[in-house]
Amino acid sequence: MFGYTGFLDVVRPSSGLAPGDVRDNWTKSWDTPWASGPWVVTSDAVSEPGEGLRLRVTNSSESTDVADPGSPSLPELVEFLSSVMTLHTGDLIACGAHDAAVTPAVAGSRAELTMPEIGTLSVEARS
Repeated sequence: MFGYTGFLDVVRPSSGLAPGDVRDNWTKSWDTPWASGPWVVTSDAVSEPGEGLRLRVTNSSESTDVADPGSPSLPELVEFLSSVMTLHTGDLIACGAHDAAVTPAVAGSRAELTMPEIGTLSVEARS
């Protein structure tokens, strides 16, 4: 494993990316917009992968904080994935978040993923 970075997977159904006829359907589309970064930190620079992650999602009416990355741990996830598929140099593995982090995006909504030893990745929804 080379290193770690942040990954935010964002779908705004009203943008027409949601499947089916229902625009407020929060299921994932087949091709979702995402951001990664703010940079890659080598694995030797991260003492406890996945520990201390904090996700904050804010829109005009509410704010959601998720501090527990859940399970399985990142090493367990990589072990499992490598047992069921071939991982190649350059592959990215994106881990999911709690359902608590799923919130409607409106113009001005912001998602911030803070990762110890890596930094903060932030995206904002625009109209």
